[in-house]
Amino acid sequence: SEGCATCASALAGGDNCDNPIMITTSGRRRTVVSTCGARNDVSSGCNGRNGPDIVVALRVARRGQVAARFTVPDGVSVNFGYDLAARSCRDEATLRQCNSNNTATTQGFDLTLDAGTYYLYVATSAAATIVVDTTLP
Repeated sequence: SEGCATCASALAGGDNCDNPIMITTSGRRRTVVSTCGARNDVSSGCNGRNGPDIVVALRVARRGQVAARFTVPDGVSVNFGYDLAARSCRDEATLRQCNSNNTATTQGFDLTLDAGTYYLYVATSAAATIVVDTTLP
């Protein structure tokens, strides 16, 4: 309905810091999210990306290894920025780190993180479904 041929049904929300998509389940989990209908209104700070973006929050219950992979369809690229420490969601790019400056259909990380909520500012080059694979302690 939004001219978004590469979108599948996804979790609602995530368009900005007012309604981030929360991932809280320990262990491995696959979540489908989407930038379809999302605006380009959150600065990811990553390689000057201009495209729809969403905010995904990872709630880490205890210190441990955290992994996340974001995969989009062929022909679309994905990138994300994040804050180095658990803190409240912020719409500005101050101190925001970029995961990678490379254009790719998959971006991710594998880090040891303290307990807390970490916000990821995810942008795609075009409106698309994003498959998010996470592992939380």
